[in-house]
Amino acid sequence: MNCSFHFKNILYAIPFLVSTLLGEDYFVSKSYGNNNNDGKSISSPFKTIAKAASVMTAGDVCYIREGTYHETITMNNKSGSQGSPIVFTRYNNERVIMDGTLSVDTSWTVHSGNIYKKKLSFTPWQLFVGGQEQVMARWPNAKFSDESIWDNDNHWAKGTIDDDENAYSNGTMIDDPYTNDQGESINLSSQGFDLDQSSKEAIAILNTGSFRTWSRKVTSHSGGTFNYANTPGWKTKHHYYYLEGRSEFLDSAGDGSLTLPIACFICGLKIMQTRKTWIFEVKSNHMRLTLPDLNIFI
Repeated sequence: MNCSFHFKNILYAIPFLVSTLLGEDYFVSKSYGNNNNDGKSISSPFKTIAKAASVMTAGDVCYIREGTYHETITMNNKSGSQGSPIVFTRYNNERVIMDGTLSVDTSWTVHSGNIYKKKLSFTPWQLFVGGQEQVMARWPNAKFSDESIWDNDNHWAKGTIDDDENAYSNGTMIDDPYTNDQGESINLSSQGFDLDQSSKEAIAILNTGSFRTWSRKVTSHSGGTFNYANTPGWKTKHHYYYLEGRSEFLDSAGDGSLTLPIACFICGLKIMQTRKTWIFEVKSNHMRLTLPDLNIFI
């Protein structure tokens, strides 16, 4: 099982030339549009991008007014052509955000202490609080905001394999305690975790194959040693790991857990979950579609 975490906040900026002689112009405004309008002027725009998409053909341009749009747009058997693409772009350099997140602001209950939880009917894969991406609740701690999440020398735990290549074999990790550049002790045996608790096993994110990282449930644990199902490409050097999936890892602001079903420390801010992997769904064998200057957040 590959372990990957995805954060996409992409600005599509594709230069384009469109001849308005070859197609129709349509307009969309979240603030004052109406899908009963004809959408053909700035004074009578559609309300949704999906409505514009439903009537557009090759050579048409959709100008989108400022706002955040929570939509999935399906292009069903719509085909642009060379020199006459179907274009969705912002109007007059206004800021347009196409947002694939869903709000989870309501019906939170106390899990324990300052930790709150909410059960979901769908499977999310990212958590945002106040517009800021949260890190999965983990040990050792790390953040996106200070880029410590990318610093495996100071914010991942380490195995003893560099001290002795025969210290353990694939399927076992022996922790190598150290003090990081923040003066924090990274020492598994001192944490008092019960990583192999039945039905609540921690998830180990294991960099045991140089540039290859895998996720595995902890199958047994004692002190600074734990076991897991073997990982492919296991090498006898540079082992890094961190742990997820347990409520005790929620120990600092900015942590979030997607396995609890969800918990976080921060209240009174807008909390969003990502569950979409696309905004535009294209159902056509031949499609020429351009999306210049739109901010797509999924």
